[in-house]
Amino acid sequence: MVKELAKGLLFERSFEKYNVPAIEEEKTKGELLDHFLKASNLSDPAKFKLFLEKTKQDREGIIASLLYRERIERLKNKVISSEQIKEVFALNKARLQKVSFAAIRVDSEGLAKEIYHRIKDDKEEFGQLAKEFSLGPEASSAGLLPPQELSKVRPEIKNHLLLLKPGEISEPFKVGSSVLIIKLIELESPSLTPQLAKSISDDLFQRWIDAELLAAEAQLIEVE
Repeated sequence: MVKELAKGLLFERSFEKYNVPAIEEEKTKGELLDHFLKASNLSDPAKFKLFLEKTKQDREGIIASLLYRERIERLKNKVISSEQIKEVFALNKARLQKVSFAAIRVDSEGLAKEIYHRIKDDKEEFGQLAKEFSLGPEASSAGLLPPQELSKVRPEIKNHLLLLKPGEISEPFKVGSSVLIIKLIELESPSLTPQLAKSISDDLFQRWIDAELLAAEAQLIEVE
């Protein structure tokens, strides 16, 4: 409760400091309410009325809450720059890379070498051999594994993936008690989509709030 009050005071001071006025435009109020109703599946007036009754709110209270959130959003856009968002994205780009690959997992080096040569020299289908020989769950999907962040792939596998081009296969290598052959399908470089930019912005804004509250707390301690 105390933290929420402190956050509210921080916002009020910051609205003034960064010149973020209260929103008075009727058009903006209508747009915010329309967006809320659509997002909440409450566009039907009867549904909205029932919602208000159940939550013990009124239309004016909903609009006031939406306007306050929008004002905070505008404050966020003042204190978090697009350059900051791009910088965070650049620093995390490698971690956000996604990879799609297929695998054949066996428990014998001899069998793994045989399968490797059947693919490499005899041009047999990787997927068919995965169905026939792979011991992991990927056997049911012709060796294909769900796309995943490269940073979350086991280091032994990731190191081999980074040496491959799409469509290429690795030589057999050991991972624990298994022997793997992997085929790189795609290494996808992330792009700064609006959704990702918003996620980064929200995270930076929360850090800004935490830092401001901590600084305010430190000032109070000094005064005491």
